[in-house]
Amino acid sequence: MKTTKKFLLTATALAVLTSTSAFASAGIDLIKTDDITVNMDGDLDLKIINKGSGTTIQSNWDDIDFSFAYKIDEHLTFLAQTDWSAEYQYGTSTTSVDFDEDEVSNSKNGSIYNKGNYMGFAYDQHKIMVGGQEISFDKFGVDHSEVAFADESSGYHDGRDATWHNTAFVYTYSLDNGYISATYGKASDNTESASESDVYQVLAFMKTNGFELMGGIGQTKGVDGDDYEAVYGQLEAVYNYGNGQVGINFAMEDDKDAFTSQGVDLDFTYKMTKKATLNLGTSFITQDFDDNTDIDDYNSTYAGITYKFSKYVILYTEVSREDGQKAEYGSAGADKSYDTNANNDHYVGMYLNFQY
Repeated sequence: MKTTKKFLLTATALAVLTSTSAFASAGIDLIKTDDITVNMDGDLDLKIINKGSGTTIQSNWDDIDFSFAYKIDEHLTFLAQTDWSAEYQYGTSTTSVDFDEDEVSNSKNGSIYNKGNYMGFAYDQHKIMVGGQEISFDKFGVDHSEVAFADESSGYHDGRDATWHNTAFVYTYSLDNGYISATYGKASDNTESASESDVYQVLAFMKTNGFELMGGIGQTKGVDGDDYEAVYGQLEAVYNYGNGQVGINFAMEDDKDAFTSQGVDLDFTYKMTKKATLNLGTSFITQDFDDNTDIDDYNSTYAGITYKFSKYVILYTEVSREDGQKAEYGSAGADKSYDTNANNDHYVGMYLNFQY
């Protein structure tokens, strides 16, 4: 279908500025006129996970997001968004069971905090957003593991390049059936480590004849005397047929003077009933450390069921396992460390999601 200006403006104001949670919602229009849209969206999550050694309970008022769109004329729209989150975690185990793939820090646990603020303009097919925001590679994700992280190679690259970057410039060019995106994340010396390096990323997405294809490359470089450098890339393909979906993701990274890593994710979903969907997946990651051959490959598998009580309430249950070692990106030289050091660890858990 040919992309129209009306579609681009609507997508920019609402769909492009969506929740980053696992189950994004359309939100609530607080103001809706021909020229101005103010939208609020987000969700409230409850996650209970047993890892054998202990049980973790997490609640997360995620993505308390407000987006603003002002239609200046038929071609130009001003955009702005602020994203907030609140998390609380209780339990005897906190490793690899957090909502955002980062442990809930003591400073954030039990508090409401700002995740990012950004603004920009959309002009027909062009859009530029500037500020603290989600960066391009986080659009990857052949994974439906929502309880434990059993799809680790998809989007898992360079620990310094986390989900959010506090000073990012993201340009997107919309196509009839896809888009091209370029990101520059400027290093900052007064934020978390994820923003202490310069980030460069380019990716492209295309959807046609049941296939969804995405590919991208990126580079992270240290600044101010920090010689850290990493290059990474991903290639992803998803095929939709009837009630099923099959996906595969290839990922690689080369950390200068540290290690190289290659990973693959395989995913399968099948809509069993109008409300219930079966999810299956497995991941494999291999790593080669410089001057160190004593490292195990990492693999994980999972099975889960998503049950939609309504478009506002979703329950996800899952069993999964992981085994092997997974490098902590950014580690180098003799100071090698592991983000995951699993020994056939098993997870059982549930994830209840309330949208608005």
